[in-house]
This record gives sequence, C-alpha cells and structure tokens, in this order.
Amino acid sequence: GIRTIPIHPDLLPLYQHRLDTTPDGFLFAGKQDKAGKRLNAVQQRFTKLKREQGFTDLHVFHSFRGTVATQLEQAGANPLVITSIMGHRRGVITFDVYSAGASLEQKAEAISLLSFAFD
Repeated sequence: GIRTIPIHPDLLPLYQHRLDTTPDGFLFAGKQDKAGKRLNAVQQRFTKLKREQGFTDLHVFHSFRGTVATQLEQAGANPLVITSIMGHRRGVITFDVYSAGASLEQKAEAISLLSFAFD
C-alpha cells in the first residue's frame, strides 16, 4: 500500500545523495518488471546479500517492518502512531472509520526516536 512516512533526520543526507545520483530520479535505480514492479531487483539483491552473510529465509526484506515497529515501541512512541506508520488498522471503529490517523508531524516525532549506528 501507499504510505506517507517521514524520513529520519539522520538519513536525509543519504536519501538526498541517492536521489541526486540515480539516473531515473528514484531512491533506488531499477526498471519495471513484467508485473510493473520496480523494486524486485532491490529485494533480490537483499536476498543475495543476506545469504552471503549467513542469514536464512527466516530473515526477509519484510522483516524490517517488524524491527521498526519493535524499536518504535521500545523508544516510547505512541502505539496509535506506530500503527499509522505501519499502515495497519487500529482495531477500534473510532480510529479505523472516523480518524484520519496520525499527522505527518506525529509520525516524524516518532521516527525521530529511532537511533542508527552505521559504521
């Protein structure tokens, strides 16, 4: 699905560099496959890299979502904001039917709680 997710402030320079250096103006260069998907090549590169590093099929590209949800929860982010970031239903008619969900500012505040150590 399509989700509006803020970029962590520490990752903005990396994202800007990627956008400036990919020939097609996307974050990740790639061509559409027959099904119209652009990022299958990224997922395939991820799979190859994880296997080279000794990870099994228990670790999939989709696992990042679980990691982010866990880190947001452990950092003290509001559970309803985490749910909005993940794009899930909240399980209560008040929120699922009547609410538009967390604002971009609320999501950005939650994302800012995460820390990264890229060496």
